[in-house]
Amino acid sequence: MFFTDTERLPYRLEPTPDAIDAAWATIHSHESAIDDLEDRIQDLLHQVQDLRYDQAKHRASIERCKGLITLARRLPEELLIKIFEHCVEDGWTRAPLVVAHVCSAWRKAALAPKVWSHVYANADDPKALDRTRFWLAMARGANLHVTVVTSWRILPRQIMELMGVLVDRSAQWRSLKVETDSLRHADLVLSQCNQPTPELRSMEIRTAAFDSNGSEGVSDLELRLHESSISDATLQLLNGPRGLCPRLRRLDLRWCGHLHGRALVDLVQSRHVADDLSGPVSDPIEEVGVINCCFVTEDDVLDLARMTVCRLVMREADDYCRTCQCCTNQRYRTRLRLRHITEFMDRNAGIRLVL
Repeated sequence: MFFTDTERLPYRLEPTPDAIDAAWATIHSHESAIDDLEDRIQDLLHQVQDLRYDQAKHRASIERCKGLITLARRLPEELLIKIFEHCVEDGWTRAPLVVAHVCSAWRKAALAPKVWSHVYANADDPKALDRTRFWLAMARGANLHVTVVTSWRILPRQIMELMGVLVDRSAQWRSLKVETDSLRHADLVLSQCNQPTPELRSMEIRTAAFDSNGSEGVSDLELRLHESSISDATLQLLNGPRGLCPRLRRLDLRWCGHLHGRALVDLVQSRHVADDLSGPVSDPIEEVGVINCCFVTEDDVLDLARMTVCRLVMREADDYCRTCQCCTNQRYRTRLRLRHITEFMDRNAGIRLVL
């Protein structure tokens, strides 16, 4: 802002009392105007806030109306029940409890006995007994798919109490799955199954542990380890025709950073050696899967492939690692294929390598 000489003149002279009074009056006038403007601004802001609130209410009403006409609300009850069943089958054990809080239609579908037919009894859970009773009550007369999970820390008495509740409904069992890190506990679970199971169609026991006395081994035919610290010394316990885990036939090892490839070669080789002792002998290793194990060299892989099937890729399409993308080794497999292409093309080399 530029002032003329006439406008600058009052500022160059000492103000008179009348000029001072006039200046103060002008100041008060502007301050009053500013206060009025501020009040108007606040009123406008309050109006904007009220308008925003009304706008939010309209949007909420729109969302509620959309919720009434959404496909999920129009699905028939039978289809909802089937969807909830698949959720439980895929491992979301709390699905019936969660979906029942969505709406009345979902709650009605969630109360169907088949939705509660997958009973997941984790003995390590302090409330396992009450939860299992509740689940069985909700399942009513539906066929049951029972999964029992327990660790070596659980007392036998707790397992017997839990199995007592489950065995009372054994006539409804369609499948039974036992997961434990102790074969002693697996035996205890099975010993409690002393009632008829006319509907039972499948049974699975998973354990990869053995007791310190070495009397127990892996009961499943395959040992899968992911990011395990298993050592060469531990693997050597499986060596030979009289080694531990005599029924072990397949190994799937991923990200085992302490294990050397030579220990695997020795294991596979020792399982093919016969001795003169009587009694059962260990089964040969039919397949070894090795993915991202840093101390397993290419020579180790080739030696394994000459004795048994050596797999360097993930398994079936539903392999858990496919979802996580943690075991992709495309570059490694490409380099291996290019470096040893001559050997792979020679049919007489006897290399059984799954790339």
